Amino acid sequence: MRDRRAWTVCIFCSVGVLGAFLQLRGALLPSFGESFAVSEGELGLIASAASAGTLVSVSAVGTAVSRIDVGRMLVVAGVGFVALLVALAFAPTYAVLLAGFGAAGLAQGSLHALDRPLLSHLYPDRRGRIYNLQDMAWAVGATLGPLLATAALVVRGWRLAFLVLACAFVPVVAAFGRLEAPGFETEEALAPRELASLLRTPTVGTMALLLVLLSLVEGGIFTWLPYYVGESLPRSVANLSLSLYLAAYVPGRYAFSRATERVDEIALVFASAALATAALVGFLSTSGYAMLGAVAVVGFLVAGMFPTLLAWATDHVPEYSGPVNAVAFVASGAGFAVFPAAMGGVAGRYTIGAAMALLAAAMAVFALVAAAVVLQDR
Repeated sequence: MRDRRAWTVCIFCSVGVLGAFLQLRGALLPSFGESFAVSEGELGLIASAASAGTLVSVSAVGTAVSRIDVGRMLVVAGVGFVALLVALAFAPTYAVLLAGFGAAGLAQGSLHALDRPLLSHLYPDRRGRIYNLQDMAWAVGATLGPLLATAALVVRGWRLAFLVLACAFVPVVAAFGRLEAPGFETEEALAPRELASLLRTPTVGTMALLLVLLSLVEGGIFTWLPYYVGESLPRSVANLSLSLYLAAYVPGRYAFSRATERVDEIALVFASAALATAALVGFLSTSGYAMLGAVAVVGFLVAGMFPTLLAWATDHVPEYSGPVNAVAFVASGAGFAVFPAAMGGVAGRYTIGAAMALLAAAMAVFALVAAAVVLQDR
């Protein structure tokens, strides 16, 4: 029991730092541009490099959970992540910075590939609750990331932020090295090329489709929310809208963690999606400071969908917790990689309002698919 609690604390701390790292990246883009004199187009390569590294490693490691020494892999990935944070802090050129983000994505993906399978085996009867609490820890870190960026810029510059994160992750890596990983005897491995067969499982395939749709909404909000809000509010306020959205993830995921123990998981996701669709329509129909209230409501309702869907699918095929986790990350990453750019094209041809309307449409389709699953189950 003590090891289970220790593992839980370590994993929660790990994903908190990873959440801070993700949001730190976006907050520091203007500083990178000033330091290295690069264009917005070149700065956009940072997200692509980091995402590509994460998706490659989460697929490779996640499908081989039962064949690897999980404890050792966590230590190796953790040490690599700390070293790369230090390297980012001292990057002399933009090319080195870009390569560092790509390599950090590989380490980050390896850590993410193992955290939920570990929790799945530690809490086989409470996956919905523990996955939501884990993602709540991520949301706390993600909310603190922009604040760390702001503090570092005031004190000494953007490089300090990466050094602070590196120092914060060292105790986590040390704990990974001391704890004994739980057994994965019931886990079955898949080769990355065999993920397609897992996707043909109805529950896993449905989860992947829903997560692609969800990533369209989240990816669009992460990228375009401040820009859209800035059309009717001061830029200083608009920049806070994303922090407000992420802050709403914390109570939202806690609420989902409690609700999953009382309500059927897919029914809970459907109800939240229906309400989120209405909230997005309300958000698009308002202007001024009322938009901020709508943003918080959307964040609260969307917050627990990813971990709840992942827990729902894992409960159906618990022997593939690692591969299912990999499928979830790949499905989510697909939307994040494609949709924000597509929204930019719509905004350029029409208006940013038209582009944001696509978010409500994607959530409505999500709600319809979830409703079909609920009706089929009943």
